[in-house]
Amino acid sequence: MAKNYFKRYVWLIDLISRHGYISKRDIDYGWQKSSLNDEREKSIPERTFHNHREAILDVFGIEISFARGQGYYIANPDELDGSGIHTWLLESMSLSNLLNECADMHSRILFEKVPSSSRWLTVLVNAIRDGKAIHMAYKSFRRAEPTTFEAHPYCLKIFRQRWYMLAHTVGKEELRIYSLDRISDIELLDTPLLLPEEFDAADFFSDYFGIIIGHNVNPSIVEIKATAEQAKYLESLPLHHSQEAIEVTPEHTVFRYRLVPTFDLKQEILSRGATLTVLSPEWFRDEVRSEINKMYQACLPEDFWKMTLEDCYAKNYLDAYSILARGFWCCENKPKEGKLLLTGINPSYNNRTLDKPTTPFADLKGGFWEKKKEQFGELWNDDTMSYLDLFPIRESDQRHFEKSFDKDDHLRDLRRIILQKTQDIIEKVLKPKMIIHANRASSYYWGLIDDAPWMGYKFELVNPAEYDYFPKCMNDERLRLFPFYKITGFTDDTRRINKEMYPNITHLEGCFFMEYVMEYRKKEDQEKMYNPKDWEEIWKWVQDQYAESHK
Repeated sequence: MAKNYFKRYVWLIDLISRHGYISKRDIDYGWQKSSLNDEREKSIPERTFHNHREAILDVFGIEISFARGQGYYIANPDELDGSGIHTWLLESMSLSNLLNECADMHSRILFEKVPSSSRWLTVLVNAIRDGKAIHMAYKSFRRAEPTTFEAHPYCLKIFRQRWYMLAHTVGKEELRIYSLDRISDIELLDTPLLLPEEFDAADFFSDYFGIIIGHNVNPSIVEIKATAEQAKYLESLPLHHSQEAIEVTPEHTVFRYRLVPTFDLKQEILSRGATLTVLSPEWFRDEVRSEINKMYQACLPEDFWKMTLEDCYAKNYLDAYSILARGFWCCENKPKEGKLLLTGINPSYNNRTLDKPTTPFADLKGGFWEKKKEQFGELWNDDTMSYLDLFPIRESDQRHFEKSFDKDDHLRDLRRIILQKTQDIIEKVLKPKMIIHANRASSYYWGLIDDAPWMGYKFELVNPAEYDYFPKCMNDERLRLFPFYKITGFTDDTRRINKEMYPNITHLEGCFFMEYVMEYRKKEDQEKMYNPKDWEEIWKWVQDQYAESHK
C-alpha cells in the first residue's frame, strides 16, 4: 500500500504540473482513468487528497496550493527543475505511470538498453544510508580477472546509461570511480563508512563533464565553437553548468566553459563531428586534433601507404586529413641570422623518401636538391643559405593542397596557424638578408596581393637607378621576369595573420625579396635563369647594401 501511495503522489504531482492549474473535478476525472486506481474509485476522497498534499510536501518538498477560481497548482515549480534524486524519481515514476496507462502501446515506445546494474544499486544505496563500508569483487575492462577489496562508497552517479560509484578504496590515496555493471559481488561490512564531513557530491563533480575525474588538475577555461545548428542543441541541453555563449553570429556560436578537460569531454566533442571545434586551451585542441588524425588513419585502407599518388587521386583518398596523416617535413637549417633564404610553398610527397620529419640542410639529396645545388653553386651551403617551405605539409600537387585546405573554417584556420609558425621562424630565428621565393604562384602568402594579405609584408620594387652600382646580371628583362623587391614593413591591413605578435615592426625591414622560378621546361627559357656566378654577384651586392645601411 505504501508503494501504491508513493506512486499516487508522483501521479498527482505530474498531473497538476502538466495542467498548470486544475480543478478538483478534473483531478477526479483523471483519477478515474489512472491505472493506479485499482478499486475504480470515481473520485479521490477529500481527506485522502489533502493527506496526499501534506505527504508530497514532506517527501518531495513540493507544495500544492489552491487559488480561488483557478484551482490547484504547484506553488514552487523550481523544485521540479532540479537535478537531485527527488527530480529523478519523479521523472522515472511519472513515465512508469504513463506507460502503465498506455500498456497497449509498448511496441511503439522504444527504450535504450541499459547495462544491468540494478542488482547492486539497492545494496549500495543501503550502504550509503546506513554508513557502512563494503567488500566487493570488481572486474575492470583492463583486467582478465576480478579483484577484491574494501571500499567506502561516497556517492552514486548515472552517466551515459551506466551507474557509477565514487568510493575510497582501502590502500589507495585517491578516490576511484567504479561502474556498477562491472561489480560481480558485494558484501556489506560492519565497518563504519569513513566519509569526510565536508564532502559534497555535487560540488565534487561540479568541475567535470561526465564521470572521469582528474586528480590534482585545476579547471581550465575551455572555448568551443559550434555551428549554428549545433548551438541550438547546446542551448537546449548545455554540456556543463558553466556554459555561456560569448560570441554569436549567424554561422556559429562560441561557448565558454570552466571545467577540467577530461577524456569524457573529448569523447563528447568527437561524437558531434565537425559541428564542434575546440578553440582553447591549445593543449586540449591538439589532443582532439590528434585523435581526429588517428581516426582518419584508421579509416584508410591497409595498403594506403604503399599506394601511388595516381591511385590515391583515382580512389579519392587524398583530402586534407589524409595529407596530414603523412606527417610534416621541414629542412633543418643552421640557426644563423643574415643568410640567403630560399622558400617554397610545401614539400612534395614521395612515399619512398622523406620518412623523417626533418632533414639537415647539408644532407639534402636527390634530383630535386641536386638542381638547386647546380643553380646556386658555392652559395649552396648551410653557412650561406637556408631552405624553408611555408607549409611543411607533404603534397606534390600544390593546387590540390590549397583546395584541400580551403574546404571549411577548421582547415583554413589550420593553414593560418601553420603559416604563423613559419613566419615566426623567419622573423625570430633566420632574419635573412634576402629571400628568394621559388614559387611565384604562391607569392600572395607574403602579402603581394591586397585581397589576401596573409603574412602582410609591405613591398617596394627595387629601382636600379637609386643605387651607386647594381648587379649587371639583373637586366631589365630579368627584372620583369623575376620581380625584385625590398620589404619596407607591414601593411595596415588588419587581416594579416600575425598582427598580434608583430603589430608594427618587422625584423625583415630592408630585406630583399625576389619572385623566382627555379625551372623552365623550354631550353630557350632556361637561359633567362640566373647561374651560379649571377647569384654570387647578387648576393655580394645584397651584403654590400646591408653593410652600407648599417654604418
